[in-house]
Amino acid sequence: MRRISLSRGAAFLGAGALAVFASGCTSGNSAIEPPFQSANISTLGVLKFAVGTANIAQEDGSAALTGLNTVVTFRNSRGDSAFAVDSPQIVGPAGFLVPAATTLAGVDAGTNTINYTPQIGGNPTTFGQSGSATIYGFGPNNYTTSGAAPFGTFQLPMYNDILSGGTYEPQSFDGLPPAFPAPPAGTGFTGYNLGFVDFAAKAVSGTYALNVLIPTSAGSSQQPYTYTASATLLASKVLPTLSGPVFTPDSTGTGGTLAVTFPAGVVEIVVEIADETAGGESTYVFTTAASAPQSVPDGTFASNTDEYLVSAVGCDYDAFALAAPANMQQSPNVVGPAGQDDITVAAPQDDTLPMGTSVARKRGMRTLRHSSPFRRA
Repeated sequence: MRRISLSRGAAFLGAGALAVFASGCTSGNSAIEPPFQSANISTLGVLKFAVGTANIAQEDGSAALTGLNTVVTFRNSRGDSAFAVDSPQIVGPAGFLVPAATTLAGVDAGTNTINYTPQIGGNPTTFGQSGSATIYGFGPNNYTTSGAAPFGTFQLPMYNDILSGGTYEPQSFDGLPPAFPAPPAGTGFTGYNLGFVDFAAKAVSGTYALNVLIPTSAGSSQQPYTYTASATLLASKVLPTLSGPVFTPDSTGTGGTLAVTFPAGVVEIVVEIADETAGGESTYVFTTAASAPQSVPDGTFASNTDEYLVSAVGCDYDAFALAAPANMQQSPNVVGPAGQDDITVAAPQDDTLPMGTSVARKRGMRTLRHSSPFRRA
């Protein structure tokens, strides 16, 4: 799920294209170079950051892991992503550790830092060269040197290779219909970001610092600039485990109803259901004010024997209200009413659709259909 807008590239052409040209030609001055005004990169964006716990249920039935949840917005005055290229770094408090066993963190493993790889290259890290702080959430969305715009989302939770004996099936959450507008056809835009990015790293109480570097190219009139923000976490505040949503096919087997049960403290549940056989994905948002089962239209699945994947995240804050394109505020309040942004993640359900029966069992793991090609540079 991408952050938003396709206008992002119009704001900046790249890390070094950080200048605004003013037309200064007047009568008699046609041969004079127009004045040059450098944009002050330290004033173009507003960075907001929140953390919380993530109760991550494991597919093999082993004990849930209390990991770290993060929420970030980094927006310009139009409410769009502030920069085309940025490099985020999260520094945890004393006692916080990136799991040493994960292979997805590169040199971050065993340290208290979730890092980026510089745009000029370097060792592999959690965010890599492509990872960025965007309009809503972290994602592998930095523009390349050729000007290409990768629209994608991280496979969640980060460091998922340590879960369920290494067999955990991660999910890429993309805001799609019916909860979100349809992505413009032919753009490569895969959906809107839901904001939460969780890490399978044990949550520790304390202050988490977010540093977002804005690189500039050699010869630029400005030096690189780092935006900073911080957020405080109480690790003992953990939401109850979320049971998997129940999808009940109708008589055609290609649609049906989707139902959820709210654990204590959860105010919103985001559900994604994907047809793993033929492709296609839908996003549903349930709130405590409207928690009745939601209709999954006929034709959502190409066949009543297709394999499907259902993933769900419960939040104690209104994640949907912060998402683009509905929310384009430059400086939204990203911290929930409890003082942090906690989530509870149901174990993914991967199964085959039998016609007209209730499906809520799990089967063997599969390679996820929409795995991001931008996992790490």
